[in-house]
Amino acid sequence: MQLRKLLIPGYTGENQVPTRITGGIDFEVESLAHDSRTVERGAVFFALPGRKTTGSHFVEEALDRGARAIVGTPDVQVPEGVTVVRSELVRRLMAAMACRFYGHPSGELTLIGVTGTSGKTTTTYLFEAIAKFLGWSVGVIGTVSYRFAGRVDDAPFTTPEAVEL
Repeated sequence: MQLRKLLIPGYTGENQVPTRITGGIDFEVESLAHDSRTVERGAVFFALPGRKTTGSHFVEEALDRGARAIVGTPDVQVPEGVTVVRSELVRRLMAAMACRFYGHPSGELTLIGVTGTSGKTTTTYLFEAIAKFLGWSVGVIGTVSYRFAGRVDDAPFTTPEAVEL
């Protein structure tokens, strides 16, 4: 999908995140990444702000790996000639772009979120067991693991970023 279509306000009807774009946007985006180690040629790299480090420290690595555009905070430093999208709300922009890029996958799912201080894992395990008993296809994304269709992956984060999700 072209970067233009991932960014144009109203393209899919969602509320748009305020952005400032420098560089061309008429090229095909091959993938999305927020971890510079996973960037592939033709990717958009999201330089996410963080508590311990910031994604802007990895812009050069992402470009070396083939990133075509960088999305970051207004102060992100990008070499001249590279397309950059600046926004105060990088994660929100990443979520909207991932949704568009992957064809709005949550529109085909029934989603249930469990919040609170304690009991979330137990609640999701109980719901998963009940849903499977009823013959539903169910997946769980949680603190312990991510599970779906017999596959179980360790959970590096309680909540994955939009690109993985």
